[in-house]
Amino acid sequence: MSKFEKWKLIINECKSSTLTQTAFCQQEGIKLSTLHYWIRIVKKSAEPASLISKENTSDRFIKIPTVSTPFPENNQKADISIGCVNVVIPACHVAALLISLHQAGVLHDQA
Repeated sequence: MSKFEKWKLIINECKSSTLTQTAFCQQEGIKLSTLHYWIRIVKKSAEPASLISKENTSDRFIKIPTVSTPFPENNQKADISIGCVNVVIPACHVAALLISLHQAGVLHDQA
């Protein structure tokens, strides 16, 4: 049995027990931080590829709505940096951009 499969069993035992994670770890002689680490590893392996790819958006495009309003007369611009991407847009278009990024799952952690 691999280490990964062993931890899957331990995590399932923990979930099916009536104990808290802390009590379960004390009973089994496991560090709570180790249990949390393996819960994250097992959870990530179970995620569909579509969710995992959200962590690396360089391999896909996000549709941004086109706004047909002219450039504002006051020339206010917004500089937005996400990862290694820097976008400069008219300030009046920031809301539409942020909504699109949020809907694509770029602005929040999927964990």
